Amino acid sequence: MSVPTYSPAGRLLEALRKLRMTASQFVRIARAFDLPVSHAVLSDAFAGKRSLNRWVVPRLIDLTNELLVVKESHKAQDINLRVESVEY
Repeated sequence: MSVPTYSPAGRLLEALRKLRMTASQFVRIARAFDLPVSHAVLSDAFAGKRSLNRWVVPRLIDLTNELLVVKESHKAQDINLRVESVEY
């Protein structure tokens, strides 16, 4: 089952593609901003198995929009934000 393009999950998925970011990376960033989201819930939403919380969705979409602005701003200044490998 696929998720409709203009659904909240579809919009998030498209934004993550534009950011070249995995769902796991996005979940880590969202949690840093105290947004209650898990990888399992996001994966299920992307697979069309469940819907996302109505309170969280607008905040997640706002976060992806802000990340896209940052990416474009840095791209315009020729700054590469892509990190290939990070060890913790």
